[in-house]
Amino acid sequence: ICNSLDDNCNGLIDDGITESISISAGGSTTFCQGGNVILSAAYSGTSIQWKKNGINIPGATSSAYIVNVKGTYTCETTSPCGVVLSSPIIVNVLKNPTASISAGGSTTFCAGGSVTLTEAPVSGSTYQWYKGAIAIPGATSTNYIATIAGIYRCRVTKTASGCSKNSN
Repeated sequence: ICNSLDDNCNGLIDDGITESISISAGGSTTFCQGGNVILSAAYSGTSIQWKKNGINIPGATSSAYIVNVKGTYTCETTSPCGVVLSSPIIVNVLKNPTASISAGGSTTFCAGGSVTLTEAPVSGSTYQWYKGAIAIPGATSTNYIATIAGIYRCRVTKTASGCSKNSN
């Protein structure tokens, strides 16, 4: 046992006692802004400390830690017998595209009128227009002509990453 004594009388104090720690991710470590992943630690020491890029994360001393920021994460376990650092897990957070629409005229008009709404183009992206929470079938270009009252927005999705953002 770790007690600063030669328990088995072989001339070595606390010989053969080493702490261990391993960390794992509860999901993908690459995700879009707004997402997260739970990291978990299995350890033999008496306490742990999570680190981001080698720096202690204040208050992160539980066996699980929720990560929502890019970085290299490790966890350290400590006991009277020593300190051990886990292997790292690299977390990558992908940027969401920008999404902003503008109206090509007044958004107040009489029956039979319309206004053209335009989403600022984002390279490598797809578009889906919504009226309220309902997707408008076939409305997948950077422009949409609104002819009835409602709240409109456009969801911009980066084709490569699948990350998306809703416009104003």
